[in-house]
Amino acid sequence: MPVYIVEKDMDIDALASSLARSPRAAAKVRDRILAANPHLEHLARVPKGGIVVIPPGTDIRTDAGTSTSGTNLEAFAGTLRDGLKDLDRRVTEHNDAQLSEHSALREALKGAAGKRLVEGDARLRKRLTAAEAQFKADQKQGTEARAQLAELTKAMQAEIARMQKAHG
Repeated sequence: MPVYIVEKDMDIDALASSLARSPRAAAKVRDRILAANPHLEHLARVPKGGIVVIPPGTDIRTDAGTSTSGTNLEAFAGTLRDGLKDLDRRVTEHNDAQLSEHSALREALKGAAGKRLVEGDARLRKRLTAAEAQFKADQKQGTEARAQLAELTKAMQAEIARMQKAHG
């Protein structure tokens, strides 16, 4: 299957529409893209420079995206490394923003007025408990995502090295 570099930030529906030969084919193209790229299912947007496997089919435009099949291995490896670094940066920024928001909320509730507000409202206490549990789950997911990215980067680098050695 051809591999393409996404030319601009877009959601999966926009990507499928841009790759489909017709608007009616977009839903089927979207399903096939997700089947070939399961990692995209949990992303809100596919970033510019993202690498997407495009499954073959008559309902997909032949000129869609930028094919990497004519790119030398070192250039392709550089593109992959840059994409993974950018993804890691965005995950880190997202985790840091969540942590900052969480810290600001906790700080606001430490004061006497915040304590009275929480103590006097059982529903608010319940919502804050649920929000705290969700925050912990989100932080765990962010940490796991960074670990998976590190593993993927290491595996990609090993595979590129193996390919470079095999192809001289």
